[in-house]
Amino acid sequence: MTSAHLVPLTEALKRLALEGRCSSYADLAKRAGYRPPHSIHRLTEDLEELIRQDHAAGRPLLASLAVSRG
Repeated sequence: MTSAHLVPLTEALKRLALEGRCSSYADLAKRAGYRPPHSIHRLTEDLEELIRQDHAAGRPLLASLAVSRG
């Protein structure tokens, strides 16, 4: 089960998957509603949490759609 604070991030990643696209961390942070300061840092922490949850549930790793540079 996805934590409530990860829902906007998960939804943004699902949209990217449906579009067949990857996204830079900066663009993904904007899409998911992260605000400065430290938006990329918080995004990477949440991506790590999402990876753990997806792996434990046997789901594809949506976080793999996030790349360091677009």
